[in-house]
Amino acid sequence: MSTVSSPFAARRPVWGVVYAGVALTTAATLILELALTRLFSVIFYYHFAFLAISIALFGLGAGGVLSYFFPQRGPALYRRLGVISALNSLVTVLTLIWMLGRGGGTSFTSLGSVYFAASLPFLFSGLVVSLVISETIQRVERIYFWDLTGAALGCLLLIPVLNLTGAPGAVLASALLSASASAVWFGLGRASARPRLRRRSGARADWPAGL
Repeated sequence: MSTVSSPFAARRPVWGVVYAGVALTTAATLILELALTRLFSVIFYYHFAFLAISIALFGLGAGGVLSYFFPQRGPALYRRLGVISALNSLVTVLTLIWMLGRGGGTSFTSLGSVYFAASLPFLFSGLVVSLVISETIQRVERIYFWDLTGAALGCLLLIPVLNLTGAPGAVLASALLSASASAVWFGLGRASARPRLRRRSGARADWPAGL
């Protein structure tokens, strides 16, 4: 299979898109987690702010386990990542509306419902990151770097967003970042499905599978 004379020029944009999708996803996740600490301290009592950490760990872990049941690779997987990220954005908004519209009861049923609803966005985020890592294992160290970079940027962005819009606005900002990640994954899925790009890749081992 033929390759282009300068494979680096061809593959840099592709990997840049993958890194952008990962960074947007983790930035959205950290903004949401930290914004929930503010919401919980207002809706319930201040010490319930730490519940957000437990919710995030549970959702991310569950997403990693769930990724085992998504064996797709290549363009089909990237399109599925787009769908998951879009669902993440929608669920984040619906969870915010539901939490703001309910009372602040601390019964077992009330807290259980909050725990389950708030964990769904983290489940989707964990699913996305786990699937990307399994698809691009040949560059796992760089994927992890952009995972941490996105998370750090999310922490930095949270402060001005909270000052400007408050905790509900920060949650909406997280939903917007997830929607942006969805657009990135859908774009990558369309690009990787083009036969011309597959021919240009030369099936190099360091490209994302399916490209």
